[in-house]
Amino acid sequence: MRCSNARTRIVAWLDGELSPAESEIVEQHLANCARCTSYKTLMEATNPSKGAAPREELTESHWTPMHDSVMSAFDE
Repeated sequence: MRCSNARTRIVAWLDGELSPAESEIVEQHLANCARCTSYKTLMEATNPSKGAAPREELTESHWTPMHDSVMSAFDE
């Protein structure tokens, strides 16, 4: 697997979206490629589905000011 192909699959692999066969190919590549392993580490640190950067639940109070601002721009 080429690095460009691996990088497009690493996030899907981290999210558990690849088939077992595809996962094995990515894992084999990562075992032999320091650059892609570094990329994987970066993606793990920034991938909210892995808990590293938890998502904040937005309430209506977050959206109302933005909604009002957008709607007022249309009124101008």
